[in-house]
Amino acid sequence: MEKSASEVAEVPDSDSSPVALEPPNAAHQSDRNSSRWRIGWLVPTQMVVLLTSGTLLAVGHHLYYNSLAGQPVGKTSQQWATRFGTAFTFLVKACLVSAVSTAYIQHIWVMFRQKSMSIGALDATFSATTDPFSFLSIEMLKRVKIGALLALLTWTIPLATIVPPSTLFVIPAVAPEVLNLPVKAPNFTAAETFVNFNFHHTPGQGSRQPVDTANYQKPIAQLSRLASIALIGGDIVSIESPAPNATYTLQFFGPSVQCDTANSTTMDILSLRMGYPLSASTVTEALAYTAVLNNQEQLLVGWTETVNGTQIHGVLCELYNTSYTVHFNFTNTLQTVDLLDRTIINPTAISGSTYVIVRDITAPVNTTQFDKSTSPVFQTYSYLGLLTAFANVIVGNLSIAVDATDSTTSVLNTKLGFGPDLNTLASEQPRSILFPNLTIQAGLEEMWFNFTMSLFGADGNVTKYNESTAVTSDIIQNIFQYNTLDLFLAYFFSVLVATFATLVGIRALYINRVSYAANFSSILRTTRNPNLDQIVRNTASTELDTKCNCMGAKPLPKSLKGKQLKFGIPNGSGHASFDVVEEGQDGAQEDGVQYIRGITECPGSGHQAP
Repeated sequence: MEKSASEVAEVPDSDSSPVALEPPNAAHQSDRNSSRWRIGWLVPTQMVVLLTSGTLLAVGHHLYYNSLAGQPVGKTSQQWATRFGTAFTFLVKACLVSAVSTAYIQHIWVMFRQKSMSIGALDATFSATTDPFSFLSIEMLKRVKIGALLALLTWTIPLATIVPPSTLFVIPAVAPEVLNLPVKAPNFTAAETFVNFNFHHTPGQGSRQPVDTANYQKPIAQLSRLASIALIGGDIVSIESPAPNATYTLQFFGPSVQCDTANSTTMDILSLRMGYPLSASTVTEALAYTAVLNNQEQLLVGWTETVNGTQIHGVLCELYNTSYTVHFNFTNTLQTVDLLDRTIINPTAISGSTYVIVRDITAPVNTTQFDKSTSPVFQTYSYLGLLTAFANVIVGNLSIAVDATDSTTSVLNTKLGFGPDLNTLASEQPRSILFPNLTIQAGLEEMWFNFTMSLFGADGNVTKYNESTAVTSDIIQNIFQYNTLDLFLAYFFSVLVATFATLVGIRALYINRVSYAANFSSILRTTRNPNLDQIVRNTASTELDTKCNCMGAKPLPKSLKGKQLKFGIPNGSGHASFDVVEEGQDGAQEDGVQYIRGITECPGSGHQAP
């Protein structure tokens, strides 16, 4: 709060004798007695609130951008995200720059009290936060060093806030989306879609009940072709992806084959088929490999190994009802099928090649449509069709003297033909062993899995669509990306320098014991000095100077620009103001202008300054 214009005091100075000030007139006695110096709450509160607000807005900007990071652009408009980010940056900049500007004003008034400055330097000091050309004043830079730094911060903080809006940007990325979609799967419950049957209906007569008969013939052609592609190709056929870049997991029941080392009974069967034990007259008739589907339910495979004589090996593969858990992954054109779990439930028993249903005598006669029962016994014929189609590629013979006429099987074209057990039986030698660790037992089970999974890619009635399967689709879309470090560094240094400026402003308030502003009323109340009127009139040496002086216009006359002023309490006045300081008379009292700091009592009022 500024002092009354009529205040008069005797101000002691550390380097000179006390200076007598003129007594106040009686008209202002009441003002003097009520005058008291104090720091108003508005300015310090303004500085702290502006600094705190700027900091909280910076944190809010971070939280907003962090909430958008990784989100698809479609959910939040990119334009609005940019607008909100720019608004945050503008508000942060406005708060911090205002806090620094307020602190700067408090500090320069400390300098005005401590040092005399030319009018040109004073102009530069007052306009440094709004006119960058003010920094060309060497005197201002020398006399108000910290103040010049604070003024520079009001220009550089906005530069730092250029960075934060650009820390949120858009990039293309793969974003997972979970969809409930139908996916294709084998329809094992419908046996007639896997195999050919000869259906026959015998009507009931008298006490004889009607009978439906299904005679198993062979697997459908599509199933046999699929087995050849999967086994000879050595992989799962292409499966239709339900969505772009999709992944999903299915649990289903289906057939599997379990292959074990053949027991003695099976080995006897294989030995007889392969022509062992050998005699000298039958060596050329012996077989090096044989495979047969025994009783339509068991796959028997035997082969020879010549190590210190001829040794026969054999495996027996049987059908089992199995629970599968399989994970499907489709990435671009790459297909991956991973077996997560396979649980054997029970062996699959095939009740011969004829399935018979005996109807109730009262049932209506239907001679055109076979009764497709959901009985598990009938469903096993779909498993039998799969085993037959699979075995058609494996069964046959290879003789010891292998040539084109000695082979009745396609097994050498499968993975087994490139494994260690059968590779040497191929007619083209030498032939690379592509799968050195693949035994016939493991190879048969692997090829069966590939064949079973290939059913998911079959056309027609072999497959059906399961409903509401959770499919994760990796869709390439634009998402928000947030560079946290760049935003943090930009705001951190801005808040740091603003905090430094605020502390300087609080120190200035303590020194000044009052708060100041750079507005018209402050200039009006601190220039009430007839000496100032005198130097303005005396320096108007030209018509242009006269016009500029009377209107307060630019340019400032050179003769006036160099006049030295200092803020204090001139002798003969009870009011603090700027006054002229003559050159060569610097000192603690500088031509009668007393340094206000240290005054503990308002001039003539008897009130102690706080």
